Amino acid sequence: MVIVLAHDKGGTGKTTTATNLAVELLKESKPLKILDIDPKQMTRLFFEIRFEKMSKKARPEILSLSQGKEEKELIDLINNLDDNENLLIDTGGFDKDLNRIAMTGADFLIVPLKDNEIEIHGFSSFLPVLERIQKEYQESFKVHILLNRIHESRKNDIGKPILDYIQESGQGFLHVMQTVLRSRSAYEVAYGQGMSVVEFEAQINKNRKKKDKSALNAAKEIKQLVKEIHGKN
Repeated sequence: MVIVLAHDKGGTGKTTTATNLAVELLKESKPLKILDIDPKQMTRLFFEIRFEKMSKKARPEILSLSQGKEEKELIDLINNLDDNENLLIDTGGFDKDLNRIAMTGADFLIVPLKDNEIEIHGFSSFLPVLERIQKEYQESFKVHILLNRIHESRKNDIGKPILDYIQESGQGFLHVMQTVLRSRSAYEVAYGQGMSVVEFEAQINKNRKKKDKSALNAAKEIKQLVKEIHGKN
């Protein structure tokens, strides 16, 4: 399976989602390959931290593309991926042919998006790129919008602005995921230790009488995300 995190702007939570998702995928029987095509290389940095601090943990294969041959190598990588392998691609916050190749090759394309008018306005500039891809791939192309960095205290109408926007746009290939990732401190702390929030929650709550709710809820959300990707909702 090829899973791609994409958006043409930074700060949407692609890397946070990618790193936490990657650690959960490592628990499965399929080998995992990671490709970070964001110039900031924050997903690669996460695994460098992880390898230093957790050397005995299962490792993905961290891939690189050769300069000047990026597009050809990415196409070959996607086309030649074995059925028993997972490939997770973290794209950059910009519009580039390399990102488009990744998106067209995705079995599951995730676009993290905060649920407010400013972020929706930003997404509207990304939508034409997705529309052009959809025209070429028709029914096989679907975009899974992941409600991300939603404030912990928000209870009502989560996702409504985005659902309204999708209805107004008339684009049937846009789908809002059931999973909601909220803005929680556990994500940042776990990243700095090279851990997923699932691992972080298990570690800090192991012997505590009073559970760390931020970590506990973040772990539940990531587990739910994995289930939804696998169609287990």
